[in-house]
Amino acid sequence: MPDLAQILQEAVGVAETIRLASAQPVESNGTAIHTTLSIGVVLAEPGVTIDALIAHADQAKHLAKQGGRKQVIPIEGSTNVVDLTGRSNSRS
Repeated sequence: MPDLAQILQEAVGVAETIRLASAQPVESNGTAIHTTLSIGVVLAEPGVTIDALIAHADQAKHLAKQGGRKQVIPIEGSTNVVDLTGRSNSRS
């Protein structure tokens, strides 16, 4: 059985790499364009539809925006925001 916490942590690491890369300014016609990115990360579970998976990721993205933007928020299942320090908080 795979360690789902480790897989989630690795997925968050990939998302964070993407978020940091997107924060680099892009030059266009002599002007630097700055962007920010908020990302929600979820793991697919058996029996969860694609629509539900997208909805859970969207929920995590909205939590990232509410929490100050420019961050990656993982959600375990459909309602638990994961604190990768070891705690988990239920959200509806």
